[in-house]
Amino acid sequence: MTEPKNVALHKKVNAKGANAGAITDGEKHRSLHWDGGVAPAKATIDLKGYFSISSIRLTTYYGDGRAYRFKIRAGGTPTQMLELVD
Repeated sequence: MTEPKNVALHKKVNAKGANAGAITDGEKHRSLHWDGGVAPAKATIDLKGYFSISSIRLTTYYGDGRAYRFKIRAGGTPTQMLELVD
């Protein structure tokens, strides 16, 4: 089975915090990561097009048992966002 295409790879990220570019750099096993600061943190990725997306893969820090909560939204414009995951 082939890996799905990463349509977010190297796309521009709008996010507060340190190293926002790490969100879409495709690297999973290194020390550089996005630090969104105090929760809740928010990151927006402009894919620069419309895509049929069948899966979303998130890699989070897992070294100390912390928990995460995600909301994933998609849409053509910021005012047309549809919540996909909560």
